[in-house]
Amino acid sequence: MHTLQKLIESHAKPQHIICVLTGAERVSQQHELLESIQVQLQQLVPGCVPNLVSNIMFQKGVRESKQPLIHHSGIPQLLELLHEHVRKIEQGGLEQQREAKQQQLKQQVLQQITERRAELKKAIEQECSIKEAWHAEFVTAVAGLQQLIARRS
Repeated sequence: MHTLQKLIESHAKPQHIICVLTGAERVSQQHELLESIQVQLQQLVPGCVPNLVSNIMFQKGVRESKQPLIHHSGIPQLLELLHEHVRKIEQGGLEQQREAKQQQLKQQVLQQITERRAELKKAIEQECSIKEAWHAEFVTAVAGLQQLIARRS
């Protein structure tokens, strides 16, 4: 679940999350585990309902040409859900979303560059002030030495 949380935080919108749990043929044996997974999923992605699928049931249905097994496997429903999400994304202008995201990232980077540039400029000005102060101190010391040498000559 930690990996899913990191993935959601960095890349995904909750409405783009599709959760798939395999091994649906064993759900009756592991009901408590399924409930625990569903509770954790709801905390990460509210409204997300896991899609239960059974590859074993699907393969047997395909091998034996038994439509009820194929249907009960959950895989046709998952495929339909995936197609539906793709249609929604295409209609929502995926390219526009990408461009907006790129623009947002570009603005963030430019802001960081501007801030860093201001920090560097301030640091350079401070260094120049220190250098000028040392130079003035050095010139004063050299002038003092020159006067001392001139008096002794």
